[in-house]
Amino acid sequence: MNKNAIGESWKDVIGESWKDVKHEFLIEVERGEIAKGSEKASDVIRAKLIDAGGTATIHTLQGKVFNITITADCKAFETKKLPQVNYGFEIFDVILDLLHENGGEAQKGNGRNFKLGEGKCGLDTVVGAIGYRYAKKTIGESVFDPVFVLAAILEWAKICHNEHGFLKLWSY
Repeated sequence: MNKNAIGESWKDVIGESWKDVKHEFLIEVERGEIAKGSEKASDVIRAKLIDAGGTATIHTLQGKVFNITITADCKAFETKKLPQVNYGFEIFDVILDLLHENGGEAQKGNGRNFKLGEGKCGLDTVVGAIGYRYAKKTIGESVFDPVFVLAAILEWAKICHNEHGFLKLWSY
């Protein structure tokens, strides 16, 4: 059973019926908290994950398989591929902003061997944008590199092509 950050099962917190979650999601759309027909990556991925019943199977570029599960508050996702870290869906908006700024594609980068702003961890890379814009790191700091997971999720959602070394929007 999937557990959220505080150890409760998301099904225990929100109930067995995903109709409740879908209903709440539609209420947020109705209240204008989420734009109807939103094309924001965060909204698209969250809606797709809710439609999948809260859990989805994702395939990496290398063919490995992992699951993502929505958190009980429906504002983030968790996966064993990124242990003890839940990312808010807005991380996908950061990536899409970078892609739009760079003509629809960007290098993934390398946060394992470079510090933020150095070498292959520039602010114009996906890992650099995540570190700087999402994680609020400063130039010269070490960053966590979750790009292999995030790129696979973006491809699952049919938002980006997950290519070796770079991401490219499906339509630009």
